[in-house]
Amino acid sequence: ALVDKSKLETEADELMVRVENFLFSLTVLIGLTQRVVRREKGYDRKNRAKPDHNVVCLVEQTHQADQDGKAIYKDQIVGIAELSWQPPIPTANAPPFVLPFVAKEFISRFGPGRDAASPQVPVAYASNVLVWKNKRGRQYSKVLMGALEGIGRLWGCD
Repeated sequence: ALVDKSKLETEADELMVRVENFLFSLTVLIGLTQRVVRREKGYDRKNRAKPDHNVVCLVEQTHQADQDGKAIYKDQIVGIAELSWQPPIPTANAPPFVLPFVAKEFISRFGPGRDAASPQVPVAYASNVLVWKNKRGRQYSKVLMGALEGIGRLWGCD
């Protein structure tokens, strides 16, 4: 029996897409789990390592009256943004998982793709500034960026 080569290639391509999607989802899940665990654990102020990662959520609060005229408040997350320490390598993106701060310091000094003029310490890196589609146009992204800038200043960044 002859096998249609193009059909096999198509099936192989579809399988590879499924595998890639699974691995990407797994990587994101591991990264998110790391962030949640670190956040729940908290940061020790005596430790010289700085807080590695912050996720800022912007919440819109609405209220309405119930049948008795009593106010009922509803919170909805309308935007998020992230700030983390990352090596100052302009050609690289932040990884989807959390690296220890010590690893980021090492990469900042000795990592591949480093620009000799770049700082040799991790820098604050803003990412994933997201606002719900139906909430755009209300300047929420400016509020989120302002919060990230404030955290950056607390970290000693300019």
